[in-house]
Amino acid sequence: MIYIQWGKIYPTKFENIVKLEKFDPSYRAGLYVIMAHKGNGENGISSFRVLYFGQSKNLSERGFPKNHTSYDCWVSQAEGCPLYVATHLMPNSTKENREKLEYSLINDYNLVCNKKKG
Repeated sequence: MIYIQWGKIYPTKFENIVKLEKFDPSYRAGLYVIMAHKGNGENGISSFRVLYFGQSKNLSERGFPKNHTSYDCWVSQAEGCPLYVATHLMPNSTKENREKLEYSLINDYNLVCNKKKG
């Protein structure tokens, strides 16, 4: 299974890495990460830069991508790189569980597009 891990205090695996325009989220609670794809390195491994963390009780209701309130920030911060999204499913989680992990990730990376949450 392919995944990407973000987080310094609470390392968190995000799976289902896809281009943002092809994102078809499941009806599940969890976190999502928006990333800019910087290309592949010499070893063929993709390189991503995190732009935004979010959470939802139902990922399929978030209105991705263009009607999200931070969409313009993602595009600006990506600096021409393609946008990707990945998810960390948290079935049966509470809003407080998801927010705790989301805020930890946001604080680890001090993201411009998440400034309103900090």
